[in-house]
Amino acid sequence: MPYQHHLPATYLAFFSRENIHPRRERKVHVADLIAKRLYIAKAQNLAAKRDVYTEWMDETWRGIEANLSQAVQALFSRTLSADLWLRCLVPFVASLLVRGPDADKRYNLQVGNFANEELSFGKSATGDGWDIGRCLEFQRLLAPILAGHWVLLKAAGEGEIITSDTAWMGWLEPSSKKSSLCVPLTPRHVLGIIPETRRPILKFIDGQWRPAISYITLAENNHLSLNKVIAEAAERCIYGASQSVVSPYIELTPLGQTGLRDYTRLDFLTGAQAIPHEFTWQALVAKLDREPSLIDSFSLDFVRDAKQLQSGWMPRLVLPGNLPRFLPGLRVVEDTIEIDLYTIEAREFREIVSQYIYGWSIS
Repeated sequence: MPYQHHLPATYLAFFSRENIHPRRERKVHVADLIAKRLYIAKAQNLAAKRDVYTEWMDETWRGIEANLSQAVQALFSRTLSADLWLRCLVPFVASLLVRGPDADKRYNLQVGNFANEELSFGKSATGDGWDIGRCLEFQRLLAPILAGHWVLLKAAGEGEIITSDTAWMGWLEPSSKKSSLCVPLTPRHVLGIIPETRRPILKFIDGQWRPAISYITLAENNHLSLNKVIAEAAERCIYGASQSVVSPYIELTPLGQTGLRDYTRLDFLTGAQAIPHEFTWQALVAKLDREPSLIDSFSLDFVRDAKQLQSGWMPRLVLPGNLPRFLPGLRVVEDTIEIDLYTIEAREFREIVSQYIYGWSIS
C-alpha cells in the first residue's frame, strides 16, 4: 500500500522555498525533536506511513486535498468562494483534529484501555473501527468549524513561521478569552478560528456567496513568539522553509512526549451537543447555487438539491444521530446567511431520542 499522509504533502509544500511542481516534490527542513536531528526531505516523504487509514477514509482525505493549494491562495487574495471554503478549507481544518498521531493517542486512551490492548496507528480491535470513530467525529466538527470566526493573521517584519506534525495548536484569543484554534498556513500566514455559536457566515457579493473572514496584519515581529508554542505543541517533528528557522527549537520537548492533545478542550461545540448539527454542512452547501431571495428555508431534505450537493467533494456520513426534529440552525438575513448552533439540554435530548426511537417519554 502506498504511503498515506496524516498531513497533506501539498500543505507541507507551503513551508518550502522551492517552487517546483508537483508540489509534493518540494523539499522542507525538518527538526526531529525526539531524535534531536535536523534534515531535509521532500514533502511527500513527511508525516506519512503505510497502512494508516482504510481506503474509504483515505479517499475522503484525498478529496479535500485536491484543491487545497487553490483554496489557500484564494484565501490570501480574498477571492475565496463559499463553495471552495466549505468543500476544502472547512473540512481540511476539521480533518487536522482527527487524522493525526495525536488523535490516535487520544483514541487509544479512550478505547484502547477499555479493550485492554494497545492499538496501532489507524487500527483498532475492530479493524476499521477507529476510522469509523474518526469519521463520526469529523462529521460533527464541520458545523462548529464553519461557525467559527475565521481570522487570517499575516506576519510583519523579519523571520518565518514554522508548522508541526499536527499542524494545529490551541490559542487563547486575547479579546474574547476563548480557547481557539490556530493553524499555520505558510511561513507568513496563520489561520485563527475563534469558536462561535451564532454569527453571519456567508455574504452574497457580486452574484456569489463568500465566507465572512477577517484579515489582520500582526504587529511587527509578533509572529516570532508563535514558533516556540508551535514547536512545543508538536508530536515529534516541526517543519520550516530553512534550517535556521527550525534549529532553535531542537532541544525542546514536544507535548507528544509529555501530554495528550485534545481538541475537545477548546471552546468549540463538540460531542453530543454537536449531534443536532451533523447535517448543517449539507443543508448549507445544497443552497449555494441560489441567491438570497430564492432561499426559502434550510431543511434536511437534501434530495431536492442533490445536483448542487453532489457537484463537488462531500463528507461520508457514518451513523448520523441527527433526528428530523434537529433542523439546521441557518437563516437568510438580507444578503447574508447566519448560523445558530443551538444547544439542547441533556434531559431534553434524551426525551427527544426516546420518543423518536421508542415512542415513549422519560418521566
